[in-house]
Amino acid sequence: MKTTIADSAGKIVRNIECPKNMVSIQAMPGEIAIDGNFDGETHFIDTALMVAVAKPARPTGDVDFDISTRSWVPIKRTAAELTASALSKRATLLAQCDWTQLPDVPLSTKSAWASYRQELRDITAQPGYPRKIIWPNPPT
Repeated sequence: MKTTIADSAGKIVRNIECPKNMVSIQAMPGEIAIDGNFDGETHFIDTALMVAVAKPARPTGDVDFDISTRSWVPIKRTAAELTASALSKRATLLAQCDWTQLPDVPLSTKSAWASYRQELRDITAQPGYPRKIIWPNPPT
């Protein structure tokens, strides 16, 4: 089952694919899950209706989407704030898949997840970091 996970404000944080009975294990406390696979660049979750909503077209420049106003606003965060936020998100994503590197995990699974984990560690080398980060997708 394809599921989108969002934070309590409705910002999409990741997509997962797992059996329906495993969704609650994949979502962290305070996160919400809805059926379907939605991209956080183009959608957000209306937490009152529990549905994905398309964002308006993104304007040029350094902007971020404000869910509360449902509009794009200029980024006002410092590089240090953006870096701290990115590293926190990366740490959370890495922690969520630590299990994939345990000794009893099949080699094919371990290898695919090891690549994803390395891509997470490499976000700091991306052009535009920390203002623009292309987050890798976890293996399916």
